[in-house]
Amino acid sequence: MEKIGLYGFGYLGKGRAYLEKLQQHATEAVDEQALNQYVQQQIERGEVVYYGYQANGSLAYGPDFSPAKAQAKAVATGYIDHSGDKLLACTRRGPSGSWGEVFFTDHTFLFNTMRAYRMGFLSFRSYEEADAFICAIHQNLLPGEKWQFAKGEQNPALVRPKTRYEILESYLQMTFSKLVLEYQDPQSPNYQKIIFSKDGKYCYFNTGLLTNFAEDLYLIGEVYGKKPNGLFICNDPRMADGQRSLVTRYGFAKEAVQNGPGVATFFTRIQDIIYDPSVPIDFTAAKLQHIIVDGIERGRFPRHYTQQYQNGQIALWDLSQKLKAGIENARLIATRNYKYVVPQYRAATRQRPGAIQFLMPIYLDRMFDKQPDFALVLSYHDGYYVPETILLLAWAYQNARILCKPDDSWLNPSEIIDDAPEGAPSDESTAAPVTHHPAPAVSTASAPPQSPATAGPSAVASVVSRPAAGDSTLAEGDLAFPHRVWLRQLTIGNNASLRGLFDGDKVGTISRKKTGDCDLEPLLGQQMLVDIVARNPLGGTYQATPVRDGSNAFTLRPEHPNCAVKQPAGTPAHTPQAQAAPHQGSHTTTSTAPATAAPDLPAAVPAAATSPLEQLVQNLPQGITVQDLFSQLVQGMQASITPTSNPAETAPAAAPAPIPAPPPPTAGPTSSPSIGDIVVLRDIKKGNNGGIRGVFGDGSATATISRSLLTHPKAYYYEKQQLPVRLLGVNPLGGGFRAEPAEQP
Repeated sequence: MEKIGLYGFGYLGKGRAYLEKLQQHATEAVDEQALNQYVQQQIERGEVVYYGYQANGSLAYGPDFSPAKAQAKAVATGYIDHSGDKLLACTRRGPSGSWGEVFFTDHTFLFNTMRAYRMGFLSFRSYEEADAFICAIHQNLLPGEKWQFAKGEQNPALVRPKTRYEILESYLQMTFSKLVLEYQDPQSPNYQKIIFSKDGKYCYFNTGLLTNFAEDLYLIGEVYGKKPNGLFICNDPRMADGQRSLVTRYGFAKEAVQNGPGVATFFTRIQDIIYDPSVPIDFTAAKLQHIIVDGIERGRFPRHYTQQYQNGQIALWDLSQKLKAGIENARLIATRNYKYVVPQYRAATRQRPGAIQFLMPIYLDRMFDKQPDFALVLSYHDGYYVPETILLLAWAYQNARILCKPDDSWLNPSEIIDDAPEGAPSDESTAAPVTHHPAPAVSTASAPPQSPATAGPSAVASVVSRPAAGDSTLAEGDLAFPHRVWLRQLTIGNNASLRGLFDGDKVGTISRKKTGDCDLEPLLGQQMLVDIVARNPLGGTYQATPVRDGSNAFTLRPEHPNCAVKQPAGTPAHTPQAQAAPHQGSHTTTSTAPATAAPDLPAAVPAAATSPLEQLVQNLPQGITVQDLFSQLVQGMQASITPTSNPAETAPAAAPAPIPAPPPPTAGPTSSPSIGDIVVLRDIKKGNNGGIRGVFGDGSATATISRSLLTHPKAYYYEKQQLPVRLLGVNPLGGGFRAEPAEQP
C-alpha cells in the first residue's frame, strides 16, 4: 500500500506520537486525516522545499537542490504556531542517505539550525563565521607549521566543505572535546581546565597553541545547553583579549583567570606514546576481514589493488601476505627509529572513552621512497597490539597532530593530498557523546543564504578574506606557468594519482580526476607530455595536466613501445590554461612569462600580457608579501569605518511560496536604555530556543527573555502581549537586549 502524507515524507516513529509533537506547537487541535491530506496535496503540487549546501559552504534552498542533493526537506502542515509562523514538517538526511525522523518547526529555526557549523562542542552560526574564525587563529599562530594539506580535486563526497585549515580545525575540535569531557572529573589531569564566568554564561580555556608572540592562545565562548552531567556547547568562540577584559566585560573572577587554565593533557607517561616493537600484534580472521575487505570497499586500499581484487586477479590470501609483510617491515624500521610508528589520539564516543593508539605506515609494494599506502591503527590490550582499522594519510595526520607535530618522515602534510572520502577517521563515530544543539538564532540574522558577521563582542578578532576564483600561487624562480614538459619515471602516488620527474629532480603530480578511470599500470615508468600549471603551496611538488591528442589519449614518448596507451597523431592544438592553486593565505597571481619549450615538445600557448597588478606583485620589495599588502589595506579600511556604521547586508533571497523567509534584521535602539531599567515589552512572539522576544519604547528596541528566566508557560505571555521586564544587558549574539520578567513599576 502506498504511503501518503507524512507517512511517505519521512520516518514517523511508533504509533501516533508525531501528532502529540505537532500539537505542542499548533494553536488549534490537530486532525490526523486532515493533516495528511493537506501534506499529500503539497507534495503532489511540488511544494516540498529542499535545503542543501553550496560549494562555498553556505546554505541555500529552493529548486537548485533536488531530492538527491538535498540534506533536508520541509513541507507545510497547514497549521501555525503561537507566534503566527507556519508550522513545517521537516526531516534531515542521515549518514546512510535515507530520510530521518520527522520533526515540526518553522522555517527560521530550521534554516538557522542547518546554517550553523559545528566542530564537536564548538558551534558557529554559519560556515562563513567558522572559516573566518579558523583563519583568524591561523593568522595569529607561531609560524613554522603547516595546518592544511596539499589540496587535491574537490571531493564530491563531502556534504559540506571543511574550513580552510582543516588540520587546525581538527586540532581545536579534539582538544576542546577532551576538556569538556574531563573538566569535572577530579581524577583527570584536565580537572577544572575550563574556567567559567561567575554567572556561568561564558567559558575560557587554553588551546595549547602559541601565538606569534610565543604566548598561550586562549579562547572564550558562550555556554549553551549545559546539561546536568556538565556537557555543554561553546557558542561563537573567539580569541580572548586579556585578563582585564575577562573580569570587567565578561564577569570572570580575577583570581580564576590570573594564571590562566592549563593546556589539555592527553597522556601522563611518556611510555604511553612510544611504540614497542617487541610487543606482538594479534591478528584474527575477523580483523583481517575488516581491514582488507572493508578497507577495499571503503576506498582505503590503493586503486590498483582494489581493481585487481574486484576483477578476481588477486586473492585475499595474497593481500593478507602483503599486509603482514608491510607490518614486519615497519616493525624492523621502528626497532631502529622509535619515532617511526606515530601515536594518535582516538576521540571518545558514547560507547568508549578516548585512548592513545599507534599509526604504523604500511608499504604494500615496499616502495619506501614514496608515501605509504595507508596507516594501520594499533591499540594496546593485555600485552598485545590489536589492529583496529586502516586510515588514509589525511585522517592519520589530523589524529596524530592532536598529541604533537609528527616528524616530516612518512606523515608529511606538505605531501598528503586530502581528497579522501568523507567520514570519521576510524570505524566508529568520533562524535562527542552529546546531542549537538544549534547555535542560538540571532534576531538580526538576515535572510538566507548569507548573513554578514555581527559587530560587537561576537565578532572574530581578524578575518582573512577568500581569494578570487582565479587566484593562484606565484611561480617561484624562473619557472612560469603553463610549463610544458615530459614527465618521466611515472609512478602511482597517493589516492591513485600519478607522480613523475621533470626539469631535473622537480616532482609533478597528476590527480586521479585528471587521469580518469583508466588503468594506470601500463603508464608506470613511461614519459608523458604534460603542462605544469601550478605549484602545490604546501610542498615542493607541482600540479600537472596531461596533454591529450585529438582522440583524447595521453601523449607518450614513442621510444616506449610497451605502453598500451595510444600515441598522438599530431601536435595538440590547445594547451590548457593554468589552474588556480589552493589558497595559502595571500592573494597572489601566476607569472605569465611564455614557457620555453624543449626541442621535442609541442609549443605551449603564449601567455597573456602582464597586467599592472602582476607587475606590482613581481616588483614587491624583498621580504614583503602580497598578504602583507592585503592586510594593510584591510586594516586601513577598518580604521576608516566609524564604530556606529553598519556593514552592508546581503539582500534576502525570495522564499518559496509555502515557507516564509527568516525575519529581516532588527534595527538597534534609537535611544540608550540603561542596564537595570524596567520597560514594557509588547508584540511578544516566540524567540529562539524556547524563549520569547518583543519590542519596547518607540518600537526600534528589542529584548529577549531566555527560556530559563520565564516564570510562566509561554502561552501566558502570548495572551498578555505586554510585559514589564528588567534589562539585564546587551545581547552578545546580536542587536537588542537580554531581559527578565519584572514586577509592575
